[in-house]
Amino acid sequence: MSDYTSKLSAILTEAYHNALLAEETKRKYSSGNFTFRDRNAVTFILGFRNGTNISSVADYLKITRPSATMTIKKLEKNGLVERKVDPSNHRNAIVKVTRKGRIYARYQQTYIEEMAETLSEDMSEEEKEALLSGLRKLNQFFADTIEESNEKHK
Repeated sequence: MSDYTSKLSAILTEAYHNALLAEETKRKYSSGNFTFRDRNAVTFILGFRNGTNISSVADYLKITRPSATMTIKKLEKNGLVERKVDPSNHRNAIVKVTRKGRIYARYQQTYIEEMAETLSEDMSEEEKEALLSGLRKLNQFFADTIEESNEKHK
């Protein structure tokens, strides 16, 4: 293993560890004990002006519909989303973000934007492009790992 690979492996390990710790810390001090998935669900639903259905949330989060329903119930209990009957299909529910949920989502978006700003401050455009390229590859690595694991267990 090259020196570069060793250094990169150490940084990736530490970054992953710190991301998990940040998530645990955020949950510990959150009144609703929200997970990253919960926060991501609110942000996703916010993207639909007229709301969306639970199946779309499940597909986006890559979880089962019953798991998405549990997530929605938790968010609804905490006043971040509301469910209403779909007028075009009374067996479906439409989920919309509440005013409280919009404020919450904006806070989350600000946090992510501040992280991005901090990460790239004092970088040249070339360095920023290299960072984006590296993060795209990291994201694709994770996506491929998920897909391979799902294929093995079918």
